[in-house]
Amino acid sequence: ITAVEGMKYLWGRVRFRDLLAAGSYDAFNPWYKINDINGNKSFPSGHTAYCCTMFLTYPLCLAFEKLKKFAPFMFAFSAAYVILVAVSRLVAGAHYLTDVVVAAVIGYTLFLIVHKIYTIFTKKGIIG
Repeated sequence: ITAVEGMKYLWGRVRFRDLLAAGSYDAFNPWYKINDINGNKSFPSGHTAYCCTMFLTYPLCLAFEKLKKFAPFMFAFSAAYVILVAVSRLVAGAHYLTDVVVAAVIGYTLFLIVHKIYTIFTKKGIIG
């Protein structure tokens, strides 16, 4: 997730609410355009990316026999939490849709990598 912080500085995308406050959309820039370090840090959404770490509770539940029954619930809870936080960031004017979607993709990709590593370790008998 440190990559998200680096991207925020590098992209330098102005927040939607800042455009509204300025009364002009002249500072708008698309998500795919890198603007260098300029103090703006809208893209990607750090809140959304960090919320995706909740998905790591899923393999954690799988790792313990007593918690396995909670794994599906934790996955669903994590997904709902990420969606609620992403929507709240949109409503607050802190981010554009692309900001939260890219952050969710980054965060979920991290989950997929961890889950794959867990699966490999389980098959090799290293974990439970």
